[in-house]
Amino acid sequence: MSGHKRTTITLSQEEYRKLHEAEMRLRFMNERVPNIIEETRNEISEQLQTDLEDMQFRQAALLESLDQVNLDISNMEQNTSQVLLDQQHALHQGIAEVVSDYHVETETALASLESQVQSQLQDLIVNHHHEWSWMANEWQRQANGQQQKNQLAREWLQAAAILDQFIIENYDHTHFTPGAVERYESRLLQAHDNLAHNLAEAAVTAAQEAYNHFSELRIELEKRQAEYQLLMQRVNLEARKLHEQFRANLNVPAIDLDGNPLPFNITVDFWANGELKRLEQEFEGVMTELVDSAQPAPADSLRELVDEYFPCVGDKIAEFVFNARMKVINAQLRMNIAEIVVQALSGQGYALDTSYFLTGDEREPYQANLTNYEGSQIVIKVDPIPDLEGGNELHLYTSDAQDKTSHELKQRALEIRRALQSSGLDVGTITANRSPADPAIFQTGSNLMPGKSTKRDKNRKDTIQKYKEQEELRLEK
Repeated sequence: MSGHKRTTITLSQEEYRKLHEAEMRLRFMNERVPNIIEETRNEISEQLQTDLEDMQFRQAALLESLDQVNLDISNMEQNTSQVLLDQQHALHQGIAEVVSDYHVETETALASLESQVQSQLQDLIVNHHHEWSWMANEWQRQANGQQQKNQLAREWLQAAAILDQFIIENYDHTHFTPGAVERYESRLLQAHDNLAHNLAEAAVTAAQEAYNHFSELRIELEKRQAEYQLLMQRVNLEARKLHEQFRANLNVPAIDLDGNPLPFNITVDFWANGELKRLEQEFEGVMTELVDSAQPAPADSLRELVDEYFPCVGDKIAEFVFNARMKVINAQLRMNIAEIVVQALSGQGYALDTSYFLTGDEREPYQANLTNYEGSQIVIKVDPIPDLEGGNELHLYTSDAQDKTSHELKQRALEIRRALQSSGLDVGTITANRSPADPAIFQTGSNLMPGKSTKRDKNRKDTIQKYKEQEELRLEK
């Protein structure tokens, strides 16, 4: 008969579900109530104030420059500037409220603010175009003679040139709208050329179009800049939250088989085989590249970070924490399985010699060595199954298999199976290896680490003595 039998032992699906739910509750209770830290809120508040002051300075500088142009044009741009300032102030106030409220889901709230910005500024562009179109048509209708049309062209050209210079000096137009300034400047040059050749009608049309392009580009750049600033705030917020999540999950409370927190912590990265640290290094690399880049990151890249990459990192951290807790439970489970089998075999005269984790590492298989009063040995080895949560493989190596009948070995296996099942474990089919057990497996000291073995000589002798007494009573009867 084979001296090596094995079977798969797992937590029941109900037990696994219960543990998962308990771990989720524990994680929720342990989350920090503030969803961003105080330092981050202060930084954002300071940045908001700086952004608002910069915008106020820009608009004041533009209006001062437009004092030189036609009053109607100046008034139109002044109205536009006031709307931009009002919207920017409302936006920054909204962000400030979001980051100061601990109970608001910041990412959702900021995404909603971004959508509002896009909608409001798009409405502003539409309204501005209607106002410009009415003004252009009205002025052209009033300009009857050649001289009036030339003067009208000069006024539009002057306003367009001021906006052109303002955009170049105040916005990162090559980042937000690459090539737009160059296209509109070519239209501006065409208007100058038409005016130089006394083509008044064509000069007015080209100058009006150039002005409108630059004026709407200014609004578009304010829109892109506001969206980008808001996107950067979202990146900053979510990155800080992930930094905090990494820090908070270096060590977490272990949980027992009932899902209750235990009074000791586990090191997540140890049980995750270094995966948590590697993920943190990858995350830090992404953030360093973002900060140190000579060019601003494209908005699409930032959006990918907040919409896809950051949530993925957060999910992985949670997964590593859950798996670490499950691996700790599984390590305890391997010990429990071995102990249950030891108890089942004690009724057959076997007593425990030693028990230990191989190489002293609790992530490794657990082994127990038993001997009966005749000197026969049994080695219990419980291996973790890497791809099966809560799964272990039980190996039973027997030195006296050739001396036992098929019925005796079957009864031994059934007793072990019943003992495991009565403990709430799912036990697979017990299979026998055709090849005999390797004699080296019975060398009990070969895999021990100093200080990691559990000596139970007295218990073993007591069990053997008790078994001998039971055998003597049975023979007397």
